[in-house]
Parts: sequence; structure tokens; C-alpha cells
Amino acid sequence: MLHFHLDNGQKTLDKAFLYNWKNPALIFLFGLNLAVTYNLKPSAVIPAIALLVALLLKMNRRCCVALLASLILMAGGFLCANVPYNHVVRTQQLVPYNHELSLSPQHYVMMGMTSTGGYLESEYQFTMSHPTYQEKVDANNAVIKQRLRQYGVVGYSTFLLMKFRNFAADGSFGVQRYAGNVFLPRPFANESLNVVHENSVIQKVSHLYTGGSSSNRTLIQMEQIFYILLMGGILLNCLRMSRTFFKEEEVLSIEKSGEHVSYDVWLAIAMVGAIMFLLIFESGHSRYLIQFLPIMLFMSGIGLSSISYVRK
Repeated sequence: MLHFHLDNGQKTLDKAFLYNWKNPALIFLFGLNLAVTYNLKPSAVIPAIALLVALLLKMNRRCCVALLASLILMAGGFLCANVPYNHVVRTQQLVPYNHELSLSPQHYVMMGMTSTGGYLESEYQFTMSHPTYQEKVDANNAVIKQRLRQYGVVGYSTFLLMKFRNFAADGSFGVQRYAGNVFLPRPFANESLNVVHENSVIQKVSHLYTGGSSSNRTLIQMEQIFYILLMGGILLNCLRMSRTFFKEEEVLSIEKSGEHVSYDVWLAIAMVGAIMFLLIFESGHSRYLIQFLPIMLFMSGIGLSSISYVRK
């Protein structure tokens, strides 16, 4: 574990921690892990970025050298994993791969700027109508600039509020929108020879997730109730954070022996980053929130457990 030095009551990242070879090695490995995580799911690095931001907020001038060295080591670890990975992907022969068919981040930004902010087949077809990757990027950038001019500041702000409502209001995380005969696909639902489809347990579970059924409506209502409790806990946590901020207290910290970076600050920054990610890129439906449920559950749990503190 990386240890942060507490000096004269100030929370600092001391240069001495880099003199122990284990700490630089761990930072380098952390960069390697970030590269793997980013290539698996780019949004999964948001908590790591939030931790770095939380550390930056706690740093003073004494730790600038150590912080810069840590960032260089982390970047080095990231590049040492990411560059070879991209090279192997483009040169391997096991799986057919054509980089020209790849979709750029700009595509998902463009798609997130229209309609509900979610997936649109027409947007996908527009991007894929351009033969090369660079042409796709240029076309996406042109559409993004055009839409920003058309929206204006007020219009785009209004659109983002609508988009936030779209991905934050549904506690079923899309069960109602995507409900269907999940366990009994319609083309095969009447096949009497399929023993699996005749299983009573599977049929009951299938009915639970079949849109329009009484079981499905009950499930959605229960999920919405739990979701309201989840969001209520997050709001309570924000209220507690505001009170502790003005009292200059830190209730929860990453290290028990010294309040260096509070869990509250880390989770709050991560949640803000998650919301910004969903506002900028394709989202539009609450199922996109599922990837950030761990952050939400932690924040809500802390908030609900602090009800007595908020009352004071």
C-alpha cells in the first residue's frame, strides 16, 4: 500500500515515499492496470481519475516533485501496456480486424447530442457511410460543431437536463423499455420438444420479465422504490458532506491513522465524473447507469448510515 506522510497537520505526499522501490513499482503497475481497464471499458477508469483529482486537491507545494514523478510512472505503465496492445490488435491474424471500420469517441459524442441522447441507427449508418476511419472522425467532428452552433448555450444546457432525466429517472434500469420474452424467445416459445422451455421455473421467471405482465409491473414498481431509496441515500450523503465541509471535518478517510483523502470526496468526484461521461457520450437510458452502481451504492450506504448525523 502507498503511504502518505502527514506533516504538521498538513496532508502531503512526501518525496520520501518514492525512495522505497515498492512504491514506484506499485504506481507503475497501477498504470499497467489502468491500460488494461481502459481497453476493457473506458468508463471504468473514472474512479481512478477521481482518486487522482482528490489527491491533487489535498496536495501542497512540497509534494509537487513526488506527484509529478508518480504521474510520469503511471503514464509510463499505461503506455507500456497500451502501445503493445494496440500493435498486437492491428497485426494479429487470429481474428479479422479492420481499423477502418472502428468507431471513434467522436461518434458516441455525436450520437449523444440528438433525440434522447441514446443509440440511433441513423447515426450509426451515417458514420459507417464513410469508408475510412479518419473520414469518420472528420464527419463526426463536423456534425458535433454544427449541432453545438444550432443548440447554443441555453439550448444545449436544456438538452443536457433532458438527457440527465432520461438516464437517471428509471429505477428499473431499462426493464420496462427492453422487457420481452427473455427466457422464451418468441420464434421458439411454442416448441414443445424443447424441455428447457417447458420448465415451470423458467416460465415463471420469463413471465416476470415479459413486458405488460402483472409480474413485470410489480417488479418495476419494487425496483423503483429501491431506486428512490438509493438516490435518497446519495442526497443524504451530499447533505452530510456539505455540513462536514463547512465544519472542516472529514468523517471517512482512506487511511484510519490519518485523514488524507476522504472517501466522500473521492466518491463524489467519481460520481460527478460518471454523470459528465453520460452527459457527453451516448446514454439516454438508465441502463447506462448500471456500470456506476458500485459508486452509487457506496455513496448511498454512507448517506443512509449517517441519518442520525444529518439530524444534528
